[in-house]
Amino acid sequence: MDTAVRSPLAVALDRSKDPALARRLLDRVKDLAERFIARHGRPAAIMEVCGSHTHALAETGVKDALRGVVRLISGPGCPVCVTDQAEIDAMIALAEGEGRIIATFGDMLRVPGSRGSLMKAKVEKGADVRVVYRGSGRRARASRGRTATGEPRGSLFCVYGRDDHAVRVGHRQHECRRRRF
Repeated sequence: MDTAVRSPLAVALDRSKDPALARRLLDRVKDLAERFIARHGRPAAIMEVCGSHTHALAETGVKDALRGVVRLISGPGCPVCVTDQAEIDAMIALAEGEGRIIATFGDMLRVPGSRGSLMKAKVEKGADVRVVYRGSGRRARASRGRTATGEPRGSLFCVYGRDDHAVRVGHRQHECRRRRF
């Protein structure tokens, strides 16, 4: 039995679908990075946009393997990664309220809060959670309708994270108010 401790990188490379290709790709990145240093006198800087990328690079040992030749910078995070758990919990609480339609982008459905996700609220508690693909889809997919008791249903568009979402959604909100939606 081999009792030698293997590096996380060696384990990750061996577990990949094509270990030989994974090693060649890592060697190629190192080669390109060393050429960059020779030409520019400093390591290349690459921003990891998503928190799961940052985690995977650290967990697999790639970050350590590139140390000194590539400077990895943790970026702003994708919307899913940067949305606070308390915000997810608030979306879930809103979704579980009577007579509400929650509209959100699809990648938010499985993001865990402290007590579940929007998908769990939809499947297990019957919450009316709908996926929209852009801010303008909110009107078509989140129709007002009526509750079981005949009360009007309100719709909430839950958005998160990035600045580009805020600008687009803010514009849509302005248009909805202007059109008295």
